[in-house]
Amino acid sequence: MLLRLEPLQEPTIHISFAFKDFPQNLTSPIAWSTQLSHLVVEELEVPSTMHSLDKAAGITSLLEEVIFDVKRQEVRCLFADGGSEEWGFHCTGGHKTGIEAESDIRDGELEGRKLLAVLEGVVRDVRASTQEDERAVLVKGKERQPVVRLERSKSVSVRSGEKISKHKKQRSVFMQFVSSIGYVLIAVVLFN
Repeated sequence: MLLRLEPLQEPTIHISFAFKDFPQNLTSPIAWSTQLSHLVVEELEVPSTMHSLDKAAGITSLLEEVIFDVKRQEVRCLFADGGSEEWGFHCTGGHKTGIEAESDIRDGELEGRKLLAVLEGVVRDVRASTQEDERAVLVKGKERQPVVRLERSKSVSVRSGEKISKHKKQRSVFMQFVSSIGYVLIAVVLFN
């Protein structure tokens, strides 16, 4: 499944989710085997991945792409069978009249604003992560210049077996971004 966030002014953000099939030496869960046998007996189409049979991961196997279009303020889902669904960020739950309809409209507006806030948070996190990566590249480039000059001026060589270790930064901004995507998925489920 591909999640695509199309913000107003930023570049499109793509996030891919895919589950690998089990290795050949592991057996499938009994429930999955039973479901597959029922599909074969009923002469129905067998899913392309085993995870389509799993309640927890089945949605990602059935959905090809989920697009969050901030400009149009709508969510579009493209399914593996070619079907599609779309709805607005501020949609309501049904065709009610009177007081119930007004309550649904307020609820829809509130949930739509929450979804927009989450999507804006994702864009901010991606922007911050990108800036952090760019700064790290610049710092790394500046750190290398004096080292190269120093190595040229030295006449003593470093032993061939000795390696210089470098500190790796934690990607806390990236982890915040990943958790924000979880909130977006929850919002998608809420709108269904």
